[in-house]
Amino acid sequence: MNSAITSIPQVSYRLWTSGTPDDKANFSHILGEAFKNFGFLTLSHTGLDPQHLAQTYAHCRRFFTQPLAWKTQYIQPHSLGQAGYVHFGKETAKHAPTYDLKEFWHVDRALTIKAAPAASGRHQKADPSPWPRDHPEFGASLSKLYSTLEVIGHHLLRAASQYLKLEPPYLLHELCHQGPTLLRAAYYPALDPTAHPAAVRAAPHEDINFITLLCASTADGLEIKLPHGPWLPLTIPPDAGTIIVSSGDMLQHITGGLFRSTTHQVVNSNHCRKDRLALPFFVHPHPSTILKPIPSCQRQSSDPTSYPTITAGEFLHQRLTTINLASASTQPRPML
Repeated sequence: MNSAITSIPQVSYRLWTSGTPDDKANFSHILGEAFKNFGFLTLSHTGLDPQHLAQTYAHCRRFFTQPLAWKTQYIQPHSLGQAGYVHFGKETAKHAPTYDLKEFWHVDRALTIKAAPAASGRHQKADPSPWPRDHPEFGASLSKLYSTLEVIGHHLLRAASQYLKLEPPYLLHELCHQGPTLLRAAYYPALDPTAHPAAVRAAPHEDINFITLLCASTADGLEIKLPHGPWLPLTIPPDAGTIIVSSGDMLQHITGGLFRSTTHQVVNSNHCRKDRLALPFFVHPHPSTILKPIPSCQRQSSDPTSYPTITAGEFLHQRLTTINLASASTQPRPML
């Protein structure tokens, strides 16, 4: 690994979905080696509809550019920041001097289900909708994207399981059944000249979950910290149906450090005079999942105490507290 690296590994999703057994084995190997050496890879030919992605961003921009007083009615107070609207200045990365310059909307599994009636045109008479009633396309579009990305995410975890030569009960995709997986619609407004001088759109951090799928954003700024090297800018064309995939802290934990959770950030580039929208999808294991190095990976950890036994629910709550999305006095998210 050296500073001459200018890109991360790439692989076609078609190798896994429609390839021969050898193609699938090759896909699994590329994925596993990318997670081991970089923590990131680029996945092409995903089948994502560029038109749907563009429409989703348009619906998101319409929501986020509304007055703050209107948006705050969609805060879900009992979700620990894991559903609905999260206001600007709320999330603060670990060790960061100030908050990130972003706001976002979280779609969890329950919120996706609640969006279904609006998407189908059926009238809801029960509880107030967690989605903007005067903008049903917002919930319908995000819910559709959630479903599409969840299928891709589970296929990738099957491929990772194959690379690790895992058998039940350790198959990674099975651990995510009914887990608190999230789709985040993130909005980075145009940079305010009065912002804290140390504030950035997203301070250096690692993701909490198993894997993250990142659709093409509307502007650049994403960078990853190469092992023993510099920051590497990452960008993908918005019309290519390509996504960036990364492994997170929980996957690093359960593989005893074999898979890397790589530090990344969104910097204040020259494009900060304009807003930026992004759609990361965080694949989480079920809260009851026991996170400890699986037997075949234990030898990968030079210090087993680095990965103590903990449930995914406890791990998530600890990290949400660290980044100011949950209170230390609150209880971990209930099991689904």
